[in-house]
Amino acid sequence: MKGKRRKIRILSLVIIFALLALITVGCASGAPPKEAWNQTYGGTDFDSASSVQQTSDGGYILLGNTRSYGAGDHDFWLVKADSNGNEQWNQTYGGTEHDWASSVQQTSDGGYILAGITGGTGDTDFWLVKADFNGNEQWNQTFDCTYPFDSVSSVQQTSDGSYILAGDLKSSRAYLSDFWLIKTDSNGNEQWTQTYGGTGWDRAHSVQQTSDGGYILAGHTSSYGAGDNDFWLIKIEGEGPTPTAFFTHIPRYPGVNETIIFDASFSYNSDGNITNYEWDFGDGNVINTAEKTIMHSYAIEGDYNVNLTVIDNDGLVNSTSKAVKVLMSPLIEEWNRTFGGAYDDGAWSVQQTTDGGYILAGTWSYDADLYYFWLVKADSDGNEQWNKTFGGCTDHYVYGYLLYTFEKIAVQQTTDGGYILAASTRSYGAVGRDFWLVKADPEGNEQWNKTFHGNYCDSYDIANSVQQTSDGGYILAGYKLSDAGTWDFWLVKTDPDGNEQWNKTFGGWWGFDSAYSIQQTSDGGYILAGDTKSLDADDHNHDFWLVKTDPDGNEQWNKTFGGPYDDFAYSVQQTPNGGYILAGQTISFGAGGYDFWLVKTDPDGNERWNKTFGGTYHDVARSIKQTSDGGYILAGHTISYGAGNGDFWLVKTDPDGNKQWDKTFGGTDRDWAHSVQQTSDGGYILAGYTNSYGAGGNDFWLVKVGRDPIESDSEITIPEVPTEEDKRMPGFELIFGIAGLLAVIYLSNRKNQR
Repeated sequence: MKGKRRKIRILSLVIIFALLALITVGCASGAPPKEAWNQTYGGTDFDSASSVQQTSDGGYILLGNTRSYGAGDHDFWLVKADSNGNEQWNQTYGGTEHDWASSVQQTSDGGYILAGITGGTGDTDFWLVKADFNGNEQWNQTFDCTYPFDSVSSVQQTSDGSYILAGDLKSSRAYLSDFWLIKTDSNGNEQWTQTYGGTGWDRAHSVQQTSDGGYILAGHTSSYGAGDNDFWLIKIEGEGPTPTAFFTHIPRYPGVNETIIFDASFSYNSDGNITNYEWDFGDGNVINTAEKTIMHSYAIEGDYNVNLTVIDNDGLVNSTSKAVKVLMSPLIEEWNRTFGGAYDDGAWSVQQTTDGGYILAGTWSYDADLYYFWLVKADSDGNEQWNKTFGGCTDHYVYGYLLYTFEKIAVQQTTDGGYILAASTRSYGAVGRDFWLVKADPEGNEQWNKTFHGNYCDSYDIANSVQQTSDGGYILAGYKLSDAGTWDFWLVKTDPDGNEQWNKTFGGWWGFDSAYSIQQTSDGGYILAGDTKSLDADDHNHDFWLVKTDPDGNEQWNKTFGGPYDDFAYSVQQTPNGGYILAGQTISFGAGGYDFWLVKTDPDGNERWNKTFGGTYHDVARSIKQTSDGGYILAGHTISYGAGNGDFWLVKTDPDGNKQWDKTFGGTDRDWAHSVQQTSDGGYILAGYTNSYGAGGNDFWLVKVGRDPIESDSEITIPEVPTEEDKRMPGFELIFGIAGLLAVIYLSNRKNQR
């Protein structure tokens, strides 16, 4: 038994001596080391170093003051040396007065933080300078001192990426001072300040953050202690985890007057809640809010420094800032493609497909006045993958008539990956023109087609819009010949196989009422937009006409919008608030000729506001979509602006219809856009026809618009929220394990002794 106890004691002593050996490595006495090298740096005047630190690359960073170089009497001087002391670069910082440097530290981003004072022989201020890896100044901050000759002695980066400065603050009593401690955020903005001292002369020389998140200050005091001056060590409690400020903004490179969404959702506080977000947008606008997201726009192009300050429920503060570049026009043409032959071809509808490519629908001419309906599939770069034609030998029109009478060919990708096409035909169905619904598979091969005929033998029934409905069927809208020999809105509902379930007409006895756009609404009903001449009792001119139905097509209400002249609506969409947005052309309002006209309504169709866009000539909006930022994108053509006899015109507005930017595309001949959609990358795809480019006559024209490529050069790194494991002391597991082993040995020894 005694032998076992002896072995245990020996094992305990071995472990203890091993630990002591680890602790005392490098402490053995011996001959002093030899000098490895020395280097001097400076010019012909007074240059002195005040702080040095080894850097992460094994070299050294020195900070001090120079009169040999720089702009003033004394400047900060930062010198970077390699591991052998050879100078790699140097930088000066300062103005025309005295600037004295005291302390430097390499920061977590590889750059440097410098602290000292700036000013003349009178008042001085604390000065904090942040430099990058090569010593280039990134920012600087001053902290106003009450009396002259205040000084900074020490700076350190804190665990939250911010900075702590220590120095002394002179009082109104001659030659007396107090310890002065300043905490800043990562951009040098002051978060809090504190003084410590008595009635004598108290100066702080060094500060360090402690493992509990607090701070330790060292200096000397004449206010306290046993002698004239004593060491003075002050421990400051940890302030708790400081909140982290972080924000993103979309779009990354906005245009003038474009709505920018600033999002601070990734700001966090590990032990509390962030209660306030202060946004300084750099243009004179400062907003305090409890909301994490906020919208802002800039009226002038340029670079703006946006600063976010967050405050948590303990009153702790953190800030961050980043530059926002505002462009005059945020868009560039990424590419354009033409499709067509020697005669007239024109696209009326485009949609981005689930594979990132595009589907276009329009007409293809195989004779001077004969055409097929044409479906073209393109990849994400606009390169044709396949094309298909649909129609018979009697589907003929003078193409110019089709252009100017606003007949449309509509396409939509269906849930099975195929396509649904709506148009009108003379080749199939009854005599005259009929609604025509064509279903194609994902490769564009026809699966089935259906015709729908109106009231008369030689009818004139034109389908302009189609959508797949929530039950898998389809809804078509257009117009048909009425009893009065004019036109009425016509709504046709089918099952998934194209079989008619019901149809409804809407219109008056006199005049032409034409529907151009249909959408299923959130309540399962439908919203139709077009124009009416029947309901303008005074002048019998065309007005915007909006008709709301229930799921069975029964009218719930209708509204007209217009003035004393002709106004035509071509596109409608329900907005997230349940209201509706309409776009078309007006000659009743605006600057002259036809203008783009944008009308916003509430859920009951009552007008909320309207906006016109255009010049002195004809400008016609054909398509509208709500964008991801809540605004709207309109596409059509303009003769008032651009290069030729009508150009594609793209107009972007904010949620209230105020124009943010516009862009034209085209050549010297006629180029008209008929359809637009926002793409998954935040850009836009436009389709129409061009006479300026292509193979001959008019051709399909597909234009992809995106943002400046510099947007994609910068990646956003989202900060990680620290876990409880992250907060543990480094090496805690090792210490705990050794302590546990010693405890086991001790208890075993005690047991054996008993």
